[in-house]
Amino acid sequence: MRALAFIALLLSACDTMNIQQYRIAGGAHRDTAKVKHILHTVAGETGLVDSTRTSRAPRTIVFYTQPNVQHFRLDHGARAVADDIVIDLNAGFGPTPPEFQKAERVLTPALSSEFGSRLTIAPPGVQSAPVTTQ
Repeated sequence: MRALAFIALLLSACDTMNIQQYRIAGGAHRDTAKVKHILHTVAGETGLVDSTRTSRAPRTIVFYTQPNVQHFRLDHGARAVADDIVIDLNAGFGPTPPEFQKAERVLTPALSSEFGSRLTIAPPGVQSAPVTTQ
């Protein structure tokens, strides 16, 4: 019976989409430097490398990826969407990696402190502004 409960737990963990999205209202024209600095700090603490040149998302401000990870790597980036800045933290499907948790623990309070009421945090796993590619 315990084995069945354990298997059920593992299977349900595999359905998790590790996405967290943040939106800074009206930030596209005035807050890019602050957002770049915050994401650079988080990238340094989580071992991500600057991959901005390889981003295919329109109006990318900055983009960091986890090196040497083939599937379900951790990445985060910022992009302008209309007049706002959208920040995506993504680690794919499956159990939540510790790097994702660490990035979220650093990123959420840093953004909240800097942008206050202009920051909206989407419910976990929800993308209010899905990423499109060019």
